[in-house]
Amino acid sequence: MTAPNPAKRRFHGFPWPRTLRRKVILAFVLAAFLAVGNILVVQSLLRESDGLAAAVNVAGKMRMLSQRITLEALAGAAVPQRADHLRQYRDTFDQAYRALMSGGEAYGLRVPQVGLSQARQLAAVGHDWQIYQESVAVFSQAARSAAGADPEPLLAAGDQLLGSAEALLDALVRHARDVQRNALYNSYILFALNLFLLLLAYALVSRQVLRPIRRLVEQCRELASGNFAVRSRLRRRDELGSLGGALDESAAHIERLLAEVARERVSLQQAALVYEHTSEAMVVTDVDGYVQNINPAFTAVTGYRAAEIVGKRLNVLSSGRHDRDFYRDMWQSLAQSGRWSGDIWNRRKSGEEFVERLTINTSYNPDGSVNCRIGLFSDVTEKRRREALIWRQAHYDHLTQLPNRQMFHASLQRCIEDAHNSGPYFALMFLDLDLFKEVNDTFGHDEGDELLRLVSRRLTGCIRDSDLAARLGGDEFTLIIQRLNHPDDVRPICRKVLDAIAQPYTLSGNTVHISASVGVAFHPRDGGDAATLLKRADLAMYAAKQKGRNRYCLFSPDMLQAAPSHGD
Repeated sequence: MTAPNPAKRRFHGFPWPRTLRRKVILAFVLAAFLAVGNILVVQSLLRESDGLAAAVNVAGKMRMLSQRITLEALAGAAVPQRADHLRQYRDTFDQAYRALMSGGEAYGLRVPQVGLSQARQLAAVGHDWQIYQESVAVFSQAARSAAGADPEPLLAAGDQLLGSAEALLDALVRHARDVQRNALYNSYILFALNLFLLLLAYALVSRQVLRPIRRLVEQCRELASGNFAVRSRLRRRDELGSLGGALDESAAHIERLLAEVARERVSLQQAALVYEHTSEAMVVTDVDGYVQNINPAFTAVTGYRAAEIVGKRLNVLSSGRHDRDFYRDMWQSLAQSGRWSGDIWNRRKSGEEFVERLTINTSYNPDGSVNCRIGLFSDVTEKRRREALIWRQAHYDHLTQLPNRQMFHASLQRCIEDAHNSGPYFALMFLDLDLFKEVNDTFGHDEGDELLRLVSRRLTGCIRDSDLAARLGGDEFTLIIQRLNHPDDVRPICRKVLDAIAQPYTLSGNTVHISASVGVAFHPRDGGDAATLLKRADLAMYAAKQKGRNRYCLFSPDMLQAAPSHGD
């Protein structure tokens, strides 16, 4: 095998990224650097241009100021009060000169230090400015004396200063023109560099992206025309290479599928036989639920023949037991996932209602639209009845029809879990009938059973729909009282229960009086698990019996010290 050539993956020693994402990031970074470079170059040119413009402006003002100082000096000879103006002009000229010499601010402008090419002219201005100031001083002193002053030296010094200022201004203007010309050349160079980089970027994009994409497009066109033998054979490690490999694999897979189509025809014939002879009812509808086809098992279950049901909607089977929300949820599931499964009550042609286990699947067209819906169902009426009977026998007391011990424990555990999430109190009431054994022994077990049924109905009448009454066995009952804001809220319920139980009972013409002892434990105050709550409610009930029966007690920690022994 030939070793891979590293030069193929590198350009002048630069390791190019392997994924398109990294290539895009690299292109973005390069473009950002190019944009920042352009901005920095333009800013540099603008700063240099602004500085030169300020220097030229200040030099021009110095030229004008030199003339103004001469006029002020001549006028000051006749009007001494104008000496202050003269000093102010001299100070302004000095400030402008220092700004040009060392950089600074003059006339409200930020002035850079003049370059070496203008330093000679600026030095000449400084030299002539010193001579001119001496001439002004001599002229001003002579003007104040009686002999009078000769203006010729002052005028000559002013002309000399004006000439040097003009020379400085001309030098600055020439330098400004040179800078502008250089800026224009730099702009051309920058434009050429940007154009070169854009051409380079285009070449890289064409090589790394456009060319592979063209190959993939050509392959897709061949695949669309039915030529599944074509391969892109892109040997790349980026996303386009992965796409090319996926297309190659797809083309090979389609070739294998086409080879299997002939074999599938036999399977379709076998499927048709299954459709005709299966014991499970099958129905095919369009997207709106109109029946297109049924199998013989459909007729066996519903009583409808094909001629009676094809072309009609399946709602002819509706029993009327399900509301609009049920069917809305069904159609919503079909629209979202194309599938629905569940039990549904329907009506046979004879009018008899039955429960069917229905599964609906959707067949789609290549464009994604619904081709048809396929329903498979079987009659599970007897099965559901048996299941319901078995469940009720396992969870309800056969005598009182109250939840039994098993269902009580499941409900108590569920209440504990709900209380952990929502937070409100709930109470567990443990109730034991007083004197029930005497009634059972005196009147017999049948009367005792009737008494238990009456007690269960009275207990159910004392609580809300959200609460639960259960029979644990014998004459022991429990109540779960939910959503209590405070433990004291259970006291009225306890009194109501005791009053209801204590009312007389009529058994075979005999009036019987019994009472109850009730113990109450709270979650989570008295226990966080079912076993602890039940034990402590039992202790509280025992305490109620010890206090004379026909009363209730709330659990308190001191009850743990007593050893309970049950009995009437």
